Amino acid sequence: MISFRVILITFFLVIVGIIGLWMIDTSVSALNMHNVLVNLFGFQDPAKVYHAGLLLVFFAICGLALLILYLFQQAYEKRTIIELEAN
Repeated sequence: MISFRVILITFFLVIVGIIGLWMIDTSVSALNMHNVLVNLFGFQDPAKVYHAGLLLVFFAICGLALLILYLFQQAYEKRTIIELEAN
């Protein structure tokens, strides 16, 4: 059974990833139109927003990968305990 904490962490990481993708989208649009950004987390340079968005997406993907590894480890430990009890 997946705990509420794991679901909450997953939801948070997905939201962080979506925010990162949104930052990349808006910054690429501003770069294409040779404009500056207004009211986007205090950044005005589209290149900085683009790289900040890349970092957010990178951290979200790494966090989700670590969460998957954690769930695999928990499932393996549970299976090992069940096998030991059966013997």
